[in-house]
Amino acid sequence: MTVSKRRMRAFAEALGRRVATLRTMRGLTQEALAEKLDSARSVVNRIERGTSVPSLNRLVEIADALGVDVGALFDGADVRGTDPRETEIAEIAALLRQRPIEDARLVAEIARVVAGR
Repeated sequence: MTVSKRRMRAFAEALGRRVATLRTMRGLTQEALAEKLDSARSVVNRIERGTSVPSLNRLVEIADALGVDVGALFDGADVRGTDPRETEIAEIAALLRQRPIEDARLVAEIARVVAGR
């Protein structure tokens, strides 16, 4: 497999994980998201598994259905690096953006304790 094909597969998988994360954060099932997209659940499933890469138009529709900016679909989807922690860090950041500052401070303090181990 060529480098570009590996990167494309990694990108599709990272994008799919991000869509799944945002969908579950909003309490939506795959079926509910598919309904908002006027599509089949299997389409959402393939996107989330990274076996199907949505078109730019579909990405805009997905972002609208999830109530996020299109850029939010790519948070943590940088596949140039190989550090799997980046996806987890991006997910934590996305979750904290929706919470009060006190929650963000608490998580930061917990991270400092964990990092000090």
